[in-house]
Amino acid sequence: MTNKAVKWLLPTIPIMLLIIMVLLMVQLQDLRNMALALSTAPLGVIGASLALFLTGRPTGFVVYLGILALAGIIMRNSVILIDQIEQQIRSGETRLNAIVNATVMRFRPILLTAIAAILGMVPLTTSVFWGPMAVAIAGGLFVATGLTLFVLPTLYAVLFKVKNDEEMVHNIEL
Repeated sequence: MTNKAVKWLLPTIPIMLLIIMVLLMVQLQDLRNMALALSTAPLGVIGASLALFLTGRPTGFVVYLGILALAGIIMRNSVILIDQIEQQIRSGETRLNAIVNATVMRFRPILLTAIAAILGMVPLTTSVFWGPMAVAIAGGLFVATGLTLFVLPTLYAVLFKVKNDEEMVHNIEL
């Protein structure tokens, strides 16, 4: 049954990716920022795989659907962070200050929404059908949120060639 369902799902993935890329371009209006947001989507697979392994849950169709949904949640967090960095730059901050300040400013909201989503999955973990999906989403979101908050600013700095010698003003807003 799972193989049939996966075969049904696979042809829609390229169309889904194209739509996601168009939406990210509309939102972020920059090819590099779109690539950054897309690059964070696979981070959830790390946590999802680990959570499924540690709990001994099977991988099946609902897990694959959960991982696709997880990718969307992770990219949304990335868009929030990238957009904040761009807002900081437009307000006159250096790229380095913008990266640091935006990450500090968005750390708590991104973390709290991730925790809320993870806790929302807890009641589903006992379900025979939905349990593996809930475990995959919760575990994936737990790991990916941490990685996104540390990896995305680093990738942004590398992609935009932010120099360490930029004058950094210590006016981090909390």
